[in-house]
Amino acid sequence: MQEAQEKKKPLGILILGGLNFVVLGILSLGFYFLVYRDPTSETSKALLAEFSKYIPGQTLTPEQFRSIVLSQIILAGIFLVSGWGILNRKEWGRRLTLYFSFFMVILAAVSVLFRSSLINSALLQIIYPGILILYFTNKDVEKLFVLPQKKKEVEEKE
Repeated sequence: MQEAQEKKKPLGILILGGLNFVVLGILSLGFYFLVYRDPTSETSKALLAEFSKYIPGQTLTPEQFRSIVLSQIILAGIFLVSGWGILNRKEWGRRLTLYFSFFMVILAAVSVLFRSSLINSALLQIIYPGILILYFTNKDVEKLFVLPQKKKEVEEKE
């Protein structure tokens, strides 16, 4: 009975891990890969126009645009890996998610320091990482991600 309960994943892990893995990982990776491959497509042009809104008075060059898209591909890869780790209840997946979330919060805060006009978008960029941080630092959730060597120690004590 306890073994069946141990295999059941909490809803929060399924939702947040699934979001990271499927939406922010697989779908984003596919989308940005297509944009990177064909920067002349209508989708790429629309995305370029959207990115250009955040740089008033300047136009992004094709090289700058490809660099931004490449960084988005890397971010999608991180979400993909962290989502897989969360869904499989790996401690490294939880830690990667936490470290990456803290990094995103700090990056959003720093961007506001350099451009105060970005405060609205920065607040939005802090919400999801903040949810991840709050959820995965919860002691009950943390116990679900016990390191393999600690799991063996706990089993030996019992």
